[in-house]
Amino acid sequence: MITGQRRFPRIPSENTVLVKSAGEGAEEGFAKTTVMGLGGCSFVTDTPLQPEERVEVYIAVRGKVVVALGRVVWTAERPGGRREAGIEFLEITDEDRQVVEDLFRPVEEPV
Repeated sequence: MITGQRRFPRIPSENTVLVKSAGEGAEEGFAKTTVMGLGGCSFVTDTPLQPEERVEVYIAVRGKVVVALGRVVWTAERPGGRREAGIEFLEITDEDRQVVEDLFRPVEEPV
């Protein structure tokens, strides 16, 4: 593997997401994605998350809700005490994966 290359393409994309941590003392909260990818996403949240933690995410994408089980890969402090987290999708239906893939296609304007 060549350093600097990613396994999945990513694009900037702001979507509302409900994040539910699956660990002990599970918490949930709303967040906004900053980046969407075919293999996961990143978002800014007030919900305290730790690397390797499992989370459920419900992401509003173009009028649909994508549901996925994910693993927190990284977290970083943001201004104002918020955190940004990157997750890898572990379980996602083919239908929901298609919704994410559609983000990489331009939205067709009605004629």
